[in-house]
Amino acid sequence: MDFPTISLLAQLGIHPLTIGAAWVGWQLVKINKGIQSTLTAHDKRIDKVEWEQERIADKN
Repeated sequence: MDFPTISLLAQLGIHPLTIGAAWVGWQLVKINKGIQSTLTAHDKRIDKVEWEQERIADKN
């Protein structure tokens, strides 16, 4: 977030600390979503590996 945006919001009556807190909160939400996506992708890879190993074992 750049200074002109903060300045504009401050002119509209929104306190700069409120803007900063909201921005930090949004960054934490994005980080959390990224972590969840990574964990989901990892679980899917593990499931696929286990499925492939079971298929190989069933063929033998």
